[in-house]
Amino acid sequence: MRKIFLLIMMMGLFISISAFDYEKLLTSNDVMGYQINVVGAVNNPGIYLLSPSTRISMAIKLANTIEDTLNTPSQISHNRSLRTVVLKRDDTEISFDLRKYLVNGDLSQNPYIQDGDVIIVSTVKNRIYLYGAVGLENNKLQESYELLEGEKISDIIQLAYGLENGVDSNNCEVVRFDAESGEIKSIKFSASDIMKNPSLEDNIILQNDDRIYIRKMPNYHHKRYISIEGEVKYPGEYAIELGKTTLLEVLKKCGGPTEQADLKKSYLFRISTEDVTRAEYNNLRKTPAFDQSTAEYRYYCQMVTENRNIITENFEAIYSQKNDVILKDKDRIFIVAKSSVVSVNGEVNTPGLFSFEAGKDYQYYIEQAGGAIKRANESKIRIIRGDSGEWIKPNKKTKIYAGDTIYVPRHERFSYYWPYIKETVAFVSGLATSIVVVKGLMGN
Repeated sequence: MRKIFLLIMMMGLFISISAFDYEKLLTSNDVMGYQINVVGAVNNPGIYLLSPSTRISMAIKLANTIEDTLNTPSQISHNRSLRTVVLKRDDTEISFDLRKYLVNGDLSQNPYIQDGDVIIVSTVKNRIYLYGAVGLENNKLQESYELLEGEKISDIIQLAYGLENGVDSNNCEVVRFDAESGEIKSIKFSASDIMKNPSLEDNIILQNDDRIYIRKMPNYHHKRYISIEGEVKYPGEYAIELGKTTLLEVLKKCGGPTEQADLKKSYLFRISTEDVTRAEYNNLRKTPAFDQSTAEYRYYCQMVTENRNIITENFEAIYSQKNDVILKDKDRIFIVAKSSVVSVNGEVNTPGLFSFEAGKDYQYYIEQAGGAIKRANESKIRIIRGDSGEWIKPNKKTKIYAGDTIYVPRHERFSYYWPYIKETVAFVSGLATSIVVVKGLMGN
């Protein structure tokens, strides 16, 4: 029974194969594709076999990407037109604007191919330039546009994806070169108005090589902000109004300082150059040291080590509304935490940070650091205040505060001072010699 079933299946398959029209399959356009010609300003003009579902834009793209180095020499065209593509079909010629298809999705400007079509890509004849607040220019994709006869300002703006927000309509112009007079002519127009009503007289017909400038309002929607970090309830970025927003306002907006905040040590870091640039410093930097006076040289050395971007203010006074600071764009505010340690540096056994203990004197912290070593000069010990940076010679009654630094210097030996003594002796010897010479000359 199984053999009979297989025999019947094989006979049916043989009959089906015999009846299949292979000649029709091989000559069918649906299977083999359409033969079309793509010629003109393309990299490789010639005949292409394409699917019936192909549009003319794809045919042109293939003619610009496929290289046929065996049959047709490759040519390069950088001035091809997409707005005057001619399609020859039978006895008719139709012009299509592929730019409108690419920008607006207008499929009527990008039809399907048919067998035997000839697509002619011409070169650009007229061109204009558009700069400013339009969508395409902002993406840096294109500044020049092919111009067709009779096109107006609004037509080109549409091809540039329209106007951006914030256009200064009172400051738009077409700049045109008059070949006869050799003069440059400026034609004012309102970009917003002509896009709303293209029939306005301001919407003039453009000419080859016109320059269109669509300017944006100065500082339109410019985002000015500051950042605040550290011991505040809500750190982060905050928008400010230039020339108005103050540090106190921002401190309140961010929920105020935490209990751990040290407002006296907090600071403002300023980015804007007008407050941190020093003309006199730049001049001194270009002047050789031997041409500077003593005062200028000392000032220059001080400026080199100074962080000029740090604007220190008494934030404690600001928060109590006794003082305030106008903020600038991109200011950075740092609210530091209260220190809970005392630093011991210099000639001690274990220098480092030690927990602050209220009421303890400097000797206590030196003992915590393992005590002073033999070469320490205990008569020169200094306290460096954490809040002001002031150096203080301590005694038993000197109070120590969290954040202070106790510095124990070394006892310098005679060799340390020898270079200075040698220079002094040399100077005195030279001065004495000069006096002797002068006296000798006066005696003669």
